[in-house]
Amino acid sequence: MKILDCETQETMYASLEQITGVTKAELLSFFNQFDLEKYYEDNPDYWEPAEDLFLNKLRAMARTNLQFDCTTWFHLTRTFKGNDFKDGILPLGKNIQFIWDFLFHLQKGFLSQEEWQNFKKYVEKQSSGHYAWLYRMKVSDSFHWGPYAMLIKDVAFSAEEIGNHDYLDAPEIVEDICFTFEEKYNYDLLTKFKQSTYPCIIKFQVQESNIRHLGIVLNFLYHKHQNMELSIHCNTCFDANGTTIPKEAIMKIEYI
Repeated sequence: MKILDCETQETMYASLEQITGVTKAELLSFFNQFDLEKYYEDNPDYWEPAEDLFLNKLRAMARTNLQFDCTTWFHLTRTFKGNDFKDGILPLGKNIQFIWDFLFHLQKGFLSQEEWQNFKKYVEKQSSGHYAWLYRMKVSDSFHWGPYAMLIKDVAFSAEEIGNHDYLDAPEIVEDICFTFEEKYNYDLLTKFKQSTYPCIIKFQVQESNIRHLGIVLNFLYHKHQNMELSIHCNTCFDANGTTIPKEAIMKIEYI
């Protein structure tokens, strides 16, 4: 079985060799000879995304048809230590009540149960604040439910560099609730959340083969080899489209 595994740079090189027959040494030789910035300077009227450019380069080097069987992905979150995701990785719609219950516990009686429920209604229906609006947008439409994941694990630690939200720092939906709570009560619930949770990366596997992902991986490896700043094009994301990622698909749960 051919698997695209982007947990480390070494697993990426190994995956590319397994899928394409091109060795790490051959790829490094290509990286040393190829100047991406000069290529674009020399071809101002012919532009294609770097990941597509690298895929075409890989096709020219490959000894096989580039097909593979499975892809591993990395879901980034922050949760309580010991969470074994026994029900799998849940989409937002199935997990939102747990988030509310967890945050209620963290505020340690600052609000009563009745007051907390009133605050929940305030977020869901009444507040005109920006973060409450973001909350309602995400929760009301399964299009935003995910769960989401990164193709390349290393980008989890390069959120600012590539222009991503830092999901290991706090999930967006938690920020939406906590920022609204702080606006209303002047209480920093987000810090309480961070003090009680840990960054967590869940590796899972999906039976799929998207050849374009090979170009993205090569683009990432090229940038790393050349010590270039990463861009959003050095990664891509998985969207489960509002369905649960089953427990049996999970390969590893790593607390940072």
